Amino acid sequence: MEALGKGIVSGLLFEMKSWARYILPTKYFAVYYPTPDAVIMRMLNLADVGPKDVIFDLGCGDGRVLITAAKRHGTRGVGYELDPELAAAATANVTSSKVDHLVRIIHGDASKANVSEATVLALYLSDRGNRQLVQKLRPTLQPGTRIVSFFFEIENWQRNLAKTDSTDNLSVYLYKVPPGYGQHKDGSNNRPTYVGGPDAPRPLQQPGSICAVRMSLAVLLDIHHKLTPFREGQSTAHPARQQQQQADSRRTKQECLGAPIAAWQGAAA
Repeated sequence: MEALGKGIVSGLLFEMKSWARYILPTKYFAVYYPTPDAVIMRMLNLADVGPKDVIFDLGCGDGRVLITAAKRHGTRGVGYELDPELAAAATANVTSSKVDHLVRIIHGDASKANVSEATVLALYLSDRGNRQLVQKLRPTLQPGTRIVSFFFEIENWQRNLAKTDSTDNLSVYLYKVPPGYGQHKDGSNNRPTYVGGPDAPRPLQQPGSICAVRMSLAVLLDIHHKLTPFREGQSTAHPARQQQQQADSRRTKQECLGAPIAAWQGAAA
């Protein structure tokens, strides 16, 4: 499934923009990379998604998780996507996949979503994104809702962790919202403030300015490495050289985000 129909250069520039939005103080909770198909199946299986479920994908990208759930299980779904290009791509993909009677895409901020209808939440964000999003959804997040997250855990939710699938060292986590979540003893939904807990600020893996510069250089090098073979009249780079270049790029991105970059090779063009 094509996310945006971009070429090599425009795709890498979109990646650079995505990293910049994540590092800088914006509404974006994550860097965009499409979820590999094998991981989507693991997420749906772990959460035991079926035709009676309603799955909300918060930060749905090009809509592939919702489309897979709808086509395989007849599951209704709602996707929230803040990026206008991705939201448009998701809407187009839903229509072309002929599941628009089951899936709805909303161009908007996932942190403002009303998820009271959801039986399953699908997340592929970041440590910071999971922490902040779960807190902001607290007023409408219903007890018993399953939350399935690829790679990133939900901080301070260990006791609500139901299952983990660590196939290929790429973990998928399944949580269940506990009874009374988001309510005080009087039944109100005012969210408490945690000192040193989910609401506490957490630094990036590296200082933002350093990470921004390193990420910019990594993406520019990606562009250079992918264009060099064409300038030299070759279809692809030498295998050993290409492997080293990819390793260098992955290392930089992992140090900035701590994310499974290897899983995205070939899926995020």
